[in-house]
Amino acid sequence: MGRLTLFVVALLWCVQVPAVVQAATDEELAHEIRQLAEAVRQLGESLQAQQESLSEQLMLQKLNVAINYLNFRSRRIEVLERDLQGIKSQKQRFEDVLLQLEQKDELLEAEARTGIDRRTSDMRQSREELALQRSMLKQRVERIESEIIEMETRIYALQGQIDSVESFVEKYLKI
Repeated sequence: MGRLTLFVVALLWCVQVPAVVQAATDEELAHEIRQLAEAVRQLGESLQAQQESLSEQLMLQKLNVAINYLNFRSRRIEVLERDLQGIKSQKQRFEDVLLQLEQKDELLEAEARTGIDRRTSDMRQSREELALQRSMLKQRVERIESEIIEMETRIYALQGQIDSVESFVEKYLKI
């Protein structure tokens, strides 16, 4: 019996040793799986943070482009408005000259009616020249008015573009 007991004990010990080794291996495997799962979770969080960072960088680049566009268009509008003021003052000068020519024509007409000056042919020629000058000035004033309307339309369109870009910038900057 001693041998049988020894044999049974040895057999049980052989059967239990792989079970103990198997149990230790299962625990290590479970631990490694938990570590792997944690690493995958951290990698996912890192990837998501990186994507958010890239999205933010892209949005900042878009905002930078939009702000540069606003600056460019604002300067363009300022130049056009300055040009518009110059054209309007030119129109005003032509209208003043036109008024002076009309007054001179009225004066010549009054002189012709009163007969103060005997040179009626010279007066008639002067009045015809004044009429031609007035006609040319009126045409020039009309062309300037057309230019003014075109410039104002262009400025209005540029301001509309600026408004849409400003709303984009305000939306993303939360102004």
